[in-house]
Amino acid sequence: MSDMQPHRFRAILIDLDGTLLETAPDLGDSLNRILRSVDRRALTEAEVRSMIGDGLAKLIERGFAATGGIPEQARYDELLAAFMSDYTANSTVRTHPNPNTIAFCTAEQARGVKLAVVTNKPVIPSKVILDANGFTPLLTALVGGDSASAKKPDPAPVRLALRQMDIPAEDAVMIGDSPADVGAARAAGIPVATYRHGYTSVPVDDLGADLVFDDFADLGAALTKL
Repeated sequence: MSDMQPHRFRAILIDLDGTLLETAPDLGDSLNRILRSVDRRALTEAEVRSMIGDGLAKLIERGFAATGGIPEQARYDELLAAFMSDYTANSTVRTHPNPNTIAFCTAEQARGVKLAVVTNKPVIPSKVILDANGFTPLLTALVGGDSASAKKPDPAPVRLALRQMDIPAEDAVMIGDSPADVGAARAAGIPVATYRHGYTSVPVDDLGADLVFDDFADLGAALTKL
């Protein structure tokens, strides 16, 4: 990582779930506890991974839709609140950084590159996870699904992160794993690289990113191509 080639970007915006961290195990455990509480079947981890990317409310909606249908609104709201409480309390049990993400972020920060996490997950559970896994000291900004006027793929979260870092769009790049990440980057006018081993319901090579990469150890050098 110390021999990483310099790239042109002054800021890197990174998605959280599936890109920076492997969060599906804890998300799935919390979701399955809620599903079992109303006599629904448990989801497999593969099913959960395919449902992540558009925020926690959308995840639980998809979980109910896949196991018998979405409950009536009042009951659904209760179950969503129960899920949020359960996940906030259990979001760091099995969650861990993806390979070489800490080293990548540390090297980029040392070079003076500003780092932001831009996620559709709410800020509070996002910060808990980032704190527990050692990322918070490396970040200049954290934009959650409740930070901006809309979630990814809307460009609002990306633009908010850029404002918080005081970086123009032409000096930034987005790193993600899903249609939401690619859509937000495109709408905000910044290039985007996608992580091959993240969470997406669309094949990663079909997302239309500027770059697809397999390992964060190689990302710094790969960004020189953009």
